[in-house]
Amino acid sequence: MLKTAGLNGNELGAYCQEQGLFLVQVSQWLQAAADANTAPVLTMAEQKELERLPAKDQQ
Repeated sequence: MLKTAGLNGNELGAYCQEQGLFLVQVSQWLQAAADANTAPVLTMAEQKELERLPAKDQQ
């Protein structure tokens, strides 16, 4: 991904062709990396509370 960061459209297309990649793959990888750096949907406390709920229902 770092190798593709500064490439323009034509250069990125050539890089993908040389590497046997599709442009959509690079786009998906970039999006996955961006998503990994965003805030989590749930906090740890919220996640633990959700995990406790099914246990309470079974009692």
